[in-house]
Amino acid sequence: MSVITIQCRLVAEEDTLRQLWELMAEKNTPLINELLAQVGKCPEFETWLQQGKIPI
Repeated sequence: MSVITIQCRLVAEEDTLRQLWELMAEKNTPLINELLAQVGKCPEFETWLQQGKIPI
């Protein structure tokens, strides 16, 4: 079994980042886990990995 790590960079105001982190880490961990799983299932995922970015 292989493990793939997905990284992303969010550019936003510090207050926005703090609120998002609170939602991700404390309140909506199952939601974030599901979103990460769905991104990995996208047909374009391999292309994104090769390019090193996800299109806007």
